[in-house]
Amino acid sequence: MDDLEELFVLNEGRPLPRDLLAKGERLRWAKGEHVPTRGGVYYVETGLIIVRRILLEGQSKALFVARDGHFFHDVAYAQQKQGLTEVSSLCTSVGYYFSPDMTDELLAGCAEFRRVFLYSLACKARSMGTDLVFFACLTGARRLLFIMENIADRMGGKRSDGTREVHVSQNELAEYLGLHRGSVNRLLKELESEGLIRREQGRIVLSGRGGGTGEA
Repeated sequence: MDDLEELFVLNEGRPLPRDLLAKGERLRWAKGEHVPTRGGVYYVETGLIIVRRILLEGQSKALFVARDGHFFHDVAYAQQKQGLTEVSSLCTSVGYYFSPDMTDELLAGCAEFRRVFLYSLACKARSMGTDLVFFACLTGARRLLFIMENIADRMGGKRSDGTREVHVSQNELAEYLGLHRGSVNRLLKELESEGLIRREQGRIVLSGRGGGTGEA
């Protein structure tokens, strides 16, 4: 089974009100930037964040991609376990960091914060469970296309001919997804043969046929 089998793009999360965001530290992450573990939790306002599980001997396995309105490092916070995952940004992203004390305070005293936090946790639980019939039915190549479509949506790379482009190299995709470069190349070739993408210098152009989402 390909490593991509376990990677899932979470649906859009829930917005936090401005007064709650103001209680956190606003941060901006560049594409490819790693987000450190600091003991508290992070919230994605805009962008795409990929979360990987750390394996033995320095290896990692991609778990899921969090979109707008989701927390990350929340599972580690809830389990009081740090250092089990690594996180990086797939595009320019904006988020907020809430310290452990502030997270404790908001979870105990703010119903709105608690609602958004628990919704994000529930989405991750479903992503590891049986609620993924659609995603599970996709081939590895279609999973990769689904992920690239989400990246393109966030990057706003729409062209005049209706196609979308992702400014990401094959090496970057391999690094982001925790796959070997050869595996990514094989999946991209499969998508090219179906006319769903074409590769240009430093970017991938999506045909806009909706192959990753199961649309006609």
